[in-house]
Amino acid sequence: DSQWNPDVLVGGSASAGIPAASRDWYFAEPGRLGQREFLLLLNPNNALATFEFGLQLTDRKSAELLTIAPNSRRTIELPAELAATPNGVHFHSDLPLVAERSTYRDYEQISPVEGDNSSGATAPSTTWLFAEGACFGDFDTSFTLANAGSESAHVWMTFYRDDATSVTKVIVLEPGRIAAIPCSSVDGLYGSSFSTEVLSSAPIMAERTIVFGPNGEGGTTSAGVSFEQAIGEAATDSSRRSDSSPRANTKPIMPTPTPTPTVTPIRPAN
Repeated sequence: DSQWNPDVLVGGSASAGIPAASRDWYFAEPGRLGQREFLLLLNPNNALATFEFGLQLTDRKSAELLTIAPNSRRTIELPAELAATPNGVHFHSDLPLVAERSTYRDYEQISPVEGDNSSGATAPSTTWLFAEGACFGDFDTSFTLANAGSESAHVWMTFYRDDATSVTKVIVLEPGRIAAIPCSSVDGLYGSSFSTEVLSSAPIMAERTIVFGPNGEGGTTSAGVSFEQAIGEAATDSSRRSDSSPRANTKPIMPTPTPTPTVTPIRPAN
């Protein structure tokens, strides 16, 4: 938990801890214009860690080799121009690390006035789950999907609304592509609060961004919970596991593609 600007405390962020370090960390969302974005890395090991830091999820050739001292932290500020490009971030380390992303934004000469913090994801997945979502008034939700694999991904996004109804959007995400899916592009979703399930025929990354305020002053970005994480949690707590649930013990069954799916324009990853 963190706050800033001791003279005018107008911003804050909260984030759950990370239960385990990993050799790989992914951040699909490149950030928003007008923000300062930082990647924070912890090396909890008693040895020097060497890691590849790539500004593109799909281009390992651009990776830079960096190090972190034993039992130490390293801060990396991302270039401002990254927010205007369809790039994600991937770390690959020889030792398990912990990675978080923090973003800060100035507003009307108050610096900084708004911020956000979240952990990354440790691997692509075929299923991502998001409990929060809003598409009404001054709230705007969008999703960033990244395919760092070698095969096309058919993606089904199902939005579950408060009134127990749902709407679905289908896209095709080609290898090496990143797609931005605003809630305004989903027919029948405006005016709703919703949760989201993302099913993919191939492993992808998925993050959600919520922007709010008359001029988009506030916002948060977060990775979803993967199917593997949800099953792992359920397997350790039998009191919450329903053996009759179709997702309790099996991988999700992919829907049959519609003859004419709605395809969202996809941005190349350069």
